[in-house]
Amino acid sequence: MSKSYSPTWRLISVIVLRPLIHLLVRNKLSGRQNIPRTGGVILAPNHLSYADWGTDAQFCYEAGGRYPVFLIKASAFEIKGIGAFLRKAGQLPVHRGRADAGLVLKEAENALAEGAAVIPVAHWGTQEILPYGSKKVRLFPRKTVRTVAGPPVDLSRWAGQRMSASMLRAATAAIMVEVTALVGELRGKEPPAVPFDPNLASRTDGIAPPALSPQPGEVASADGAGNPGSATPPRC
Repeated sequence: MSKSYSPTWRLISVIVLRPLIHLLVRNKLSGRQNIPRTGGVILAPNHLSYADWGTDAQFCYEAGGRYPVFLIKASAFEIKGIGAFLRKAGQLPVHRGRADAGLVLKEAENALAEGAAVIPVAHWGTQEILPYGSKKVRLFPRKTVRTVAGPPVDLSRWAGQRMSASMLRAATAAIMVEVTALVGELRGKEPPAVPFDPNLASRTDGIAPPALSPQPGEVASADGAGNPGSATPPRC
């Protein structure tokens, strides 16, 4: 976890935001027992809306008693007022398109090497509050957001291996299998055989059958680009 933060500002954010989120959103949380209360942990949630951060943060804090740290696009840190708060709260900027963009992931890589748990998380309902691509927030009537955490993903098969692109892809796929299953559990639907891939879904040569390419937001991918279905994991 980043040490460059203000404990006072973190406390203020909990005092202000926690009751506010409770007031605006009806949260139904399950799988609390899967969030370790000590040691390094990375949460891997699906991404449905720009409103995800609020309920994800609340779940991390209430289920594990831990303050979440998100990887956030660097431009958000330039917004007057918001940027200062993000820095004081110890959030981490991601500079997309820059050669040093991967440096912010080094801390997460070190945590994984030390045995940090990766917890799959699924939620459903935030897309009703702020639909992806829309700027219109829909708070009333009060919406219900359901969040569930599964057991830690078994990544032991890659233990001791040198970090590589192929290894990261394989580990990501293993994590997303668990996240996809949890999303299906929340929705009461059978997950598709192949998780949504925005690259394949955009093809017009018929290689990606529509039956295996659900609409964005229905199944999570993990490209981290902020697209529907992508995951920007909080670390507690």
